[in-house]
Amino acid sequence: MKKLIQVVCFFISMQTVFAQNNNPDNAKAALSSYTNPMERFSETIKYLETIDAYSSNNIDSAMCIDLLKIAQQLKNDSLLAISYDW
Repeated sequence: MKKLIQVVCFFISMQTVFAQNNNPDNAKAALSSYTNPMERFSETIKYLETIDAYSSNNIDSAMCIDLLKIAQQLKNDSLLAISYDW
């Protein structure tokens, strides 16, 4: 009985691990579908966080410049600070 409980717990934990698979290629392809600048900004941040999780030192500077352009277009100081941080 104890062995059965351990096996069930193992399968539940494995299902949780694989449920949060954010592929960076899928996230980058989805960025082109956003037309609202605020949505594009937040999705770009999510994409950069995903890239940072997969490969910690390879952040695309073009995406950071895109963040800066959106923040300047919206004239939002908070977004400017976030884009400079990236």
